[in-house]
Amino acid sequence: MSAKSVLFLFKFEGLFSVKQFCSGTDYRSLVDFVCSRYDSLNSGNFSLTYKLPNYGECFLDDDDDFGALLELVRQLSMQRLEITVSRKECDAPETSDVVSSVGTHIPNSLGEKTKRKIKCGKCNEIGNHNRKTCTK
Repeated sequence: MSAKSVLFLFKFEGLFSVKQFCSGTDYRSLVDFVCSRYDSLNSGNFSLTYKLPNYGECFLDDDDDFGALLELVRQLSMQRLEITVSRKECDAPETSDVVSSVGTHIPNSLGEKTKRKIKCGKCNEIGNHNRKTCTK
């Protein structure tokens, strides 16, 4: 492993994925990797955090954060780092008249269109109903 690269261990719901990244990598590549490893995630429904000795928990939200992470890893002479992937809680409007939004294309925070699955607010299942029409 070169001096300008770091091995990231991504942890999501007890599952780990490992990827080596170098200083020329950007945040988008990181997000794309996470989405490729965990099928239930898209670029708008998860967050990334990591911990460094003596610094506590740090957010990883954009290219600036990623650049700072790589610089800290370099300064601390780290070769690997665990990054926690957490699903963002998505609250669907309770008064939604949408029967089902599965397969609907919705722009995410990176400006791309992704499929968003919305769960029923009453039974927490994905289906052809919502809180108003749920029979459970």
